[in-house]
Amino acid sequence: MDSLSVADFVAFYEEVHGYGPFPWQVALLARVHREGWPALLDVPTGLGKTSLLDVAVFAAALGCSDARRRVFFVVDRRLIVDEAFRHACRIRSALERAEAGSVAGRVAAVLRARSGGEGLEVTRMRGGVTWSWRWVERPDQYAIVVGTVDQIGSRLLFRGYGLSDSLRPIDAALVGTDSLIVVDEAHLSQPFLTTLGDALSMDTTPADAQPRVVSMTASPNSDSTRVHTITTDDEANRFARQRLHARKHGYLVEVSGTTKKNNHQQTAAALAQWAGHLAREHRVVGVVCNTVARARAVFEILRGQHPDQCLLLTGRIRPVDRDYLLLKWYDRIKAGCDTDPEEPIFAVATQTVEVGANLDFSALVTESASLPALVQRLGRLNRLGRMESAAPAVIVHSPHDPDGVYGEARANTWAWLPGPEVSPWQNLSPAG
Repeated sequence: MDSLSVADFVAFYEEVHGYGPFPWQVALLARVHREGWPALLDVPTGLGKTSLLDVAVFAAALGCSDARRRVFFVVDRRLIVDEAFRHACRIRSALERAEAGSVAGRVAAVLRARSGGEGLEVTRMRGGVTWSWRWVERPDQYAIVVGTVDQIGSRLLFRGYGLSDSLRPIDAALVGTDSLIVVDEAHLSQPFLTTLGDALSMDTTPADAQPRVVSMTASPNSDSTRVHTITTDDEANRFARQRLHARKHGYLVEVSGTTKKNNHQQTAAALAQWAGHLAREHRVVGVVCNTVARARAVFEILRGQHPDQCLLLTGRIRPVDRDYLLLKWYDRIKAGCDTDPEEPIFAVATQTVEVGANLDFSALVTESASLPALVQRLGRLNRLGRMESAAPAVIVHSPHDPDGVYGEARANTWAWLPGPEVSPWQNLSPAG
């Protein structure tokens, strides 16, 4: 069998997904092969950060010195856990069905040869789903584990949820040695990163088996010099450039005439009103709220006006309900959908869509929030840059809204934003 090289990654990626990688993904593999994993992956939303999993699998087959047998993809949103799990399953399926002699077939053969004949294992760890306590057959088996902070963090700290005392040290060893721990949307999981760093600083495991930690975010606040990001090669790539320069126009709306007593209802009504206005010209309207209560209130208003055209996505939805919603709606609101729905769709959500959700709105209404949160929400708008005209984003702010979510950051961000753009929308009355 011919040995693998960094240059084979493009063909591997195409065989797994049916299309080629972005330049930053190819450059990341070359960097891992040359000098090891970066501390931070700073890539704008919409450019496929989850494909770090493909890089990790190929790096392991390539024999990179910094590659690890187990990859833990950690994110503090169940919806994103499920999307990353589907991505990992595509990699596993491609390896299982790969023809001998293809690049994917050679990768699969290398992984099996180094793990006693076992193929790549993929496991999902989050509340509401089950998985085998024996989630890898052997400690030398290659695996991708996608899970929440609670599930992965508790195992690292010898406190794995639902584990017996005899199994806890086994899972701690599997997480804490020969592993790559990828923390997606790291700005939402800073306490976990701090705990992870403290735990690893006390680790006396030989260096070649110690975990590698990579933070991923489109909203970086790190001064680390070990950062991997996009380059001019990505700007020159037609598909990447289209996403990087997707046109979006912001409109600022302050809810007037509210009091502490009626603020909740008035703000929900304003969000629903603007969603209705945008639906006159746009087919998929996203409405992102700061709390579950606000999202439910907006959803009920819109459902009363458009009974069969609304869905509600929050982190508290039961897994069976979430699966039903995604089965019913996902193909119509996902990024890359080639046809517009006949009737407008209103996707009402909380912060659960901020991170990694592969959704694509043609218009957006959002509550004011911290700047990183707004950046993430805007990442769901015209996600692939396909719209010919600028996609509208209406940011709604209520000065009387007490904020237990973002604190002063919400008010500070609102004060920092430029004044409302001149637009006929600003003059519409509630009667429309």
